[in-house]
Amino acid sequence: MFNGTKRYALYSEFKISSESEKYKLHLAGYTGDAGDCILMDCYGHGYGLHNGRPFSTFDRDNDRYSGCCACRYGGGWWFDDCFSAHLNGKYFKEKDSVPIFKGINWFKITGAYTSLKFVQMSMR
Repeated sequence: MFNGTKRYALYSEFKISSESEKYKLHLAGYTGDAGDCILMDCYGHGYGLHNGRPFSTFDRDNDRYSGCCACRYGGGWWFDDCFSAHLNGKYFKEKDSVPIFKGINWFKITGAYTSLKFVQMSMR
């Protein structure tokens, strides 16, 4: 976060399915202090259930939104209708200059109008 606060989300199980299944995301076993915005709907409107969703990009629209989440918010992600977490969103240099849901978003932390300064995804 821009104020130096650090949060984490750890999943004990991580799998991406094959190309024929459109690279569906499979996660389980959340621990952390960021709030689980992948397995749960952090936004509260049924928009962010990312687990089991295929990967979507501007030219491969696999989300449940009537439009195209990747086109509307930028970046590829495991969009649902559309997201409560989007770690491939646009990077903004200042926390207060973010149009609604356009940044690097983890709704439990950022809400709709702020962006994360830094995000790291890793596997082992």
